[in-house]
Amino acid sequence: MMRVSVSSCLLFFSLILSGFAIEKSELSPEAAALVPDTSIVTVILKNGAKVEGTIAAETAEKVTVKVRRGATISMSKEIAKVDIQTIQKADVGRILASKLLMYKLDPKNSLLEQDYKKPMALFDEFLAKCGTLPEAEEITRLKKEFADELQHIEKGTAKVDGVWLTPVCAAVKKFNIASEQIAAIRKRPDFNTNPKVKEFFDSLVEKRRVTAKSLPKMMQDHMPLLIENKEFDDAITEMTAFLHFWIRQVIRSEGSAEEVIKGMDFDYILRMQKSIIAAYKAAKPKDVKPAKLPGDNDMIYIPGSYFLMGGDSTDPKNDAFPAHIVFVSPFVIDKYEVTNEDYRKFVEHVKKTGDSTMEHPSAPPLKKHDAEGWKVPGLSRDKQPVAGVDWFDAYAYAKWAGKRLPTEAEWEKAARGLDQRTFPWGTNSADICGASWSGGRYSSRSLTGKFPNRVLSPRRDADVS
Repeated sequence: MMRVSVSSCLLFFSLILSGFAIEKSELSPEAAALVPDTSIVTVILKNGAKVEGTIAAETAEKVTVKVRRGATISMSKEIAKVDIQTIQKADVGRILASKLLMYKLDPKNSLLEQDYKKPMALFDEFLAKCGTLPEAEEITRLKKEFADELQHIEKGTAKVDGVWLTPVCAAVKKFNIASEQIAAIRKRPDFNTNPKVKEFFDSLVEKRRVTAKSLPKMMQDHMPLLIENKEFDDAITEMTAFLHFWIRQVIRSEGSAEEVIKGMDFDYILRMQKSIIAAYKAAKPKDVKPAKLPGDNDMIYIPGSYFLMGGDSTDPKNDAFPAHIVFVSPFVIDKYEVTNEDYRKFVEHVKKTGDSTMEHPSAPPLKKHDAEGWKVPGLSRDKQPVAGVDWFDAYAYAKWAGKRLPTEAEWEKAARGLDQRTFPWGTNSADICGASWSGGRYSSRSLTGKFPNRVLSPRRDADVS
């Protein structure tokens, strides 16, 4: 009969216990903190049963395992070595993997930057030290998800309610969500009686107030970076969200718009919009001309671009308030006003044929298109601009001519360009031309295009009303 010493048995089980891929001591402090006490072992019996606990004692014939029952209760279990198939020490790599897989992204909202970087460092450590484990594939996928979101964060965007938004848009979205929650809480029957409800309500109001106050500083910090990087689309998206926020949310909630604006430095918004357009103009945006343009020499091509639409007035009663940046696609517009001679051809066609196919659906039936200016001898010469026609007349004439009326934005861009000129002839003075206003005199300069009222877009079938 072969004799085996106790020291040999202890050595044997020591070798079994050390048979795992990585020691806890090899982990960084951050990773090691995720791994619990590694003295826990799993004793696998020959009959397939498993006992998990810590080794309390060992002899030549048996192993005593302390098994925990609950948080404070434990019991000892003696197991004969002849019944043991193997003893597995805690697999540090597998434990770390299980902890790392508990990291989850919020589908609704983004995290703080450090809440992305810390897990990603742990993912990298796991893949470097335990990359052969089965969990490595899932950890790699999770790392990519975190990296993708971090890339958004580093670009300055934030996820709000499941959508990635630029900083100002994100703040506005949070403001609106808080407003919806505030409105819902107000309707609760216990709003005035439940202290916890009132406390939560007050916290939302304060949160919303802080968000609104943070926006100007956010714009001041973020906008120069966007302009410097020539990210004009994002800059204008931010600017538009900022403008709409103050008009639709702040001003509306504060009372009379006129009184609120008087107390605001609304020029702050105007100055910022002008700085964007100035940088945009200086960057000389590339124009993509349509492949086919009309061969009419009396039509001028207007490149597509952003421009500042509206006036400098901060009076909400002014129809040019508020100034705002818009994008207009490329188009062509008549260089000269429609003359009496051209317009008469249209009127004669309608009278002769009874054709009404060019009429707007809302136009009065049997619309009479004669120009009121024809009643005044001084306004009815052939080469003079036609005067005294209404919008339905202009719409019908443009469609009859195979063209369409310009949109408000198109007309303003054609007349003002990117430099916000007051008059289309390139100066901010009306003194050089006496046409088109009460008491003015007819001048050949008035034919240079002050009031072009017909336009042809690259799509001839466009019908913008």
